[in-house]
Amino acid sequence: MSSYNSNHESKKVKRKEDVTPVDTGLIRCVCPSTEDDGFTIQCERCLVWQHAYCVNITHATIPDHYLCDQCSKRKRPKLSKRIPISKTKLKKLDAEDDLSFNKKKKHVKSRIVSRYVHPIFREAKERWSRWKQHEGHLLYDHGPFVTMDASTLFTKGVLMDTPVSNQGVFATRTIPSLRYLMQVTGDVLLKSEFKFDPVNDYVILGTPLSHIMFYPTLDLCIDTRQFGNKARYIRRSCHPNAELRNVVLPRDDKMIHLGLFARHLIEKGQEITISWSWQRGHIAWKENMNWHHQHKSKDNEGHQVIDEEEERRRKTAIKNMLDRFEKEFGACACLNKRRCLIEHLKRQIAPPPPKEK
Repeated sequence: MSSYNSNHESKKVKRKEDVTPVDTGLIRCVCPSTEDDGFTIQCERCLVWQHAYCVNITHATIPDHYLCDQCSKRKRPKLSKRIPISKTKLKKLDAEDDLSFNKKKKHVKSRIVSRYVHPIFREAKERWSRWKQHEGHLLYDHGPFVTMDASTLFTKGVLMDTPVSNQGVFATRTIPSLRYLMQVTGDVLLKSEFKFDPVNDYVILGTPLSHIMFYPTLDLCIDTRQFGNKARYIRRSCHPNAELRNVVLPRDDKMIHLGLFARHLIEKGQEITISWSWQRGHIAWKENMNWHHQHKSKDNEGHQVIDEEEERRRKTAIKNMLDRFEKEFGACACLNKRRCLIEHLKRQIAPPPPKEK
């Protein structure tokens, strides 16, 4: 009897550990508070957030990798390997997409490349079902999920037939606010797997590499470098006019799709861009928050004492980020450079002008 109970308990523990975490923004700190104090750090294993100061982390000692108190003794999942892809390969993939589209008019489906993805799909579907039941009827928008039929998702996006290039994707006509633009397809894997892999330099960049799209609120991402559709050419800016949203097909499949939607009215000829989605706690995220705070409190500015050593570390972190950023992205898609965070960071580390004699 005791042997049966022991085996039964071990199986229960094993099943509990196999549950795939979802980034819900939950704060589960070592202290009792669940409030966001503005300086939190995320566990790379279970994706919960903790107050940095409660775990003895300051702005000057933010680690490259962090595990919470409950996950520090667990093994991390096996990482997916990044396979580099050239621009020539991307052009070839686009040519194949165009050829297949002209011949068969068939949509491109995403591929699941990580075994951890399906449990997240199931959990997300359950969340969507609870939202639907709570509302009592089928709505178009359920919190972080958008509900639509398969025909709309696969064939009725505004940008489906829009020509693209390395310079980005541009609106060929005026697009109303909230309009569905296109589906994002490619290789689906865990967002945390991508972040864990040091080859992706996520710790340095604080944002996904080009041709990588993050699902909002879910621990999922789509890699369009080896496989996918024209969404791979959507560029990013500090003032985006489009956004990524989770799409549910209620009766067709068990997958959560990723769709691109207009955030506001987009004029004909404007480039379609999405946000950088800076990682919370990263130097770019902190500088962005400080920059906006300075704009809001210009009248209340007072004398600030600057720690020279901390300022040196800050500028070094910004420089390392910008060096890697330029290699990966070249430049931000912002048209107004005075309102661009990247240009602001460049000004932050620029040497002071020589003093006049």
